[in-house]
Amino acid sequence: NGNSSANTFVVSNFGTTDYYNLTINSTDGSTDIYQFGAAIAVAGNFTNTAGTFDLAQYDFTVTGTEVNDSVIRLKGAQTISIGTHDIDSGTWQYKGDGDSAADTFTIKDFGSTDYYNLTIDSTDGATDIFQLGAATTVANILTNTAGTFSASSFTLTLSGTSGTPFSNSGTF
Repeated sequence: NGNSSANTFVVSNFGTTDYYNLTINSTDGSTDIYQFGAAIAVAGNFTNTAGTFDLAQYDFTVTGTEVNDSVIRLKGAQTISIGTHDIDSGTWQYKGDGDSAADTFTIKDFGSTDYYNLTIDSTDGATDIFQLGAATTVANILTNTAGTFSASSFTLTLSGTSGTPFSNSGTF
């Protein structure tokens, strides 16, 4: 809304297929949050140019291409289905469910390169565990701010070439 303050907006659900194309482009930069109120299905392309796109606890389907230049936030238990996944920019942020109980969430496998930036920032602190469910490649930076990150028995590849490809203030 251009007021330079952080605001939260609910993304409307219209039924089986909610949008043909959906673009999130906050005029306040990355401060605004666009949150699901129900599962969302995009029949075409999804673009997140600016702002945080918060899936809350709901499923997300994109039949076409997903382009994420900002932040996509999820709890971790949702079903995510994406036709063509963007791996050259943006951050996927896992938050957990915020229920104060110890939970285990499996980090989504999107293919040969899974994430550009991946952030674990548990709302339950160290009690939630975020584990790999398959070999995972992060093209730029993996950040574990809060929570427990577990590679389990899977290979984690960090291929970032600038800065620090791994930052950990949680548990690894």
